[in-house]
Amino acid sequence: MLAQGLAVRVRPLFAASVPLRVKAPTIFVVIIYLASSRGYLLSLRYVQGFSSFSGFQGLMLFPRTSLTIFLVVAFALLTAVGLWMLDGVFAADGFGGAEGGANIFVPFLGVSMVLLAVVVAWAVWPLLRTSGTSAQAGAGQPGAVLPPPAVFSAGEMPDVSQVELPVSEYALETYKAAVDHAPAAIMITNNRGRIEYVNAAFLKTSGYSRNEILGRSPAMFGAGHTRSEVYADLWQTILSGSVWRGEVCNRRKSGEEYWENMAISPLRDRFGRVSHFVAVREDITERKGREEDLRQLAQVDVLTGIANRRYLIDRAEQERRRAERFGQPLALLMVDIDHFKAINDEHGHAVGDQVIRMVAQTCAGSVREIDIVGRYGGEEFVIVLPGTLPEGARELADRLRQQIAAIGVAGADGAPVAVTVSIGFADFEPGDDLEQLLAAADAALYRAKSLGRNCVVAVTDCLRKGPPGDVQ
Repeated sequence: MLAQGLAVRVRPLFAASVPLRVKAPTIFVVIIYLASSRGYLLSLRYVQGFSSFSGFQGLMLFPRTSLTIFLVVAFALLTAVGLWMLDGVFAADGFGGAEGGANIFVPFLGVSMVLLAVVVAWAVWPLLRTSGTSAQAGAGQPGAVLPPPAVFSAGEMPDVSQVELPVSEYALETYKAAVDHAPAAIMITNNRGRIEYVNAAFLKTSGYSRNEILGRSPAMFGAGHTRSEVYADLWQTILSGSVWRGEVCNRRKSGEEYWENMAISPLRDRFGRVSHFVAVREDITERKGREEDLRQLAQVDVLTGIANRRYLIDRAEQERRRAERFGQPLALLMVDIDHFKAINDEHGHAVGDQVIRMVAQTCAGSVREIDIVGRYGGEEFVIVLPGTLPEGARELADRLRQQIAAIGVAGADGAPVAVTVSIGFADFEPGDDLEQLLAAADAALYRAKSLGRNCVVAVTDCLRKGPPGDVQ
């Protein structure tokens, strides 16, 4: 029934006058190509996420996929119309019917077969070419197919083993331009750690030229301050396929040291093997400087440059806990400048500040690196001596008192100002808290003041367990 109906519609067409037979193929071809183009544009919006591209953009960025879609749509439409017309030809007594009737179907059949051959060749050629380039890529030669563009979340690794479509040359140029002009410093090394690429921002930060960097190891930028444990953790992380993040201190070509916040991620080839490493670096020298300034404000006394009261208490408490945990000795000295109010009143605050600075510097220069020196009050200082017995604490206190007495500070009238200190000290016993230790040293200091100043007094065990008052 369908064939008879189509024959009724087609037979008049084949039996028509010659002008109609001439125009009919042309009209059909125009309609088919218009329908093919429209089908191609619509299909681009639902294939491989092309919905954000126009037809021309899709053709430029993904030419193989775009042309394949177009050829398939054209082949399908031409075949359908050809079969429809073939039904009409048979209904009109075969190919030898009306004059020129057979010539209407033959062009459609020929174009359809040509399109079929092109589609098959278009689909088979990339497979043959890919199999050839895979062996070359495995031998270290160029020709490997790169993955198409994709968006990855932070820390996510691209799975290039699932990639089927190659990236167009236009897209590759776009990506390279974006990396070349990125504001962050970017470096790419091979899996042996040799530099293969650096962008303009990296060259500007390091001060080196491209020829001085390529082929060398990133160790050339090290300033020697990063611990070996950091590098061991770095390699262990990236070789396991994870992203490493951290801060390192590097050196520019000029010799200037700078801090970088660095993220290194491994890249895998199509076989899942780590082939390259990408390092993105950010110069954080200014930020580290601000952090150091804040640390100074939080921990260091502005006038003297030694620990302030808050930081002193924190460090002293840490040493007290360590002494109690491991049963180690601990001594604490409290130093106070004698007659400081009289110095301020007679010579002014500028001289008074100079006296405080000189005493602080003398205290800091007379102790070990593990000892803690801090400004406890206006003219009062505390020295924490980890691992020190009472005999060692007394010896240090006597030496410190003599050194301070030898300080030469010029007064307002140019005459030297006599500077002496009184020192009280206490040693730690299990069960003592920091407040008790400070109170015991303060009681010994008070006793030294009452004994005429410029002397050293140690609190007795009896005093530390009872009310302050009995000192020696």
